[in-house]
Amino acid sequence: MSERQKRRLLVVDDPAPEDGERAVFKADVNPALKGSGELDLECGSCGAVLAQSIWPYVVYDVGLICADCGAFNDTPSAVGGMALGPVLYVPVGTYIFPASLSVRKDVPIIGEAFPGAGPPAAGSLVELPH
Repeated sequence: MSERQKRRLLVVDDPAPEDGERAVFKADVNPALKGSGELDLECGSCGAVLAQSIWPYVVYDVGLICADCGAFNDTPSAVGGMALGPVLYVPVGTYIFPASLSVRKDVPIIGEAFPGAGPPAAGSLVELPH
């Protein structure tokens, strides 16, 4: 088994997006996301693990609020890319949950890049309810 990779996320604080500007996950405790992959995404401010054991290229355009320090961490953008197959599409909004959300390797999570952008081109979409 290979050693897990660690990647620090970019903190957006000048200014942080306001409510209703981005798709955001805010878990009561870290990590917000969990899988069985080889990558941990860490808070760019305090280093807490925000996404544990996920896979590269599975989370796009979703802000992750650190439960430890409150920093707004940004994930890579999927704008200009293409999603093939099923995706979990997350419209703009703040999604608060008490425990980690399970992540699957074969179902990327893609947040609405900006209000009104609409879902990415994909074979099938699963929307996360508010």
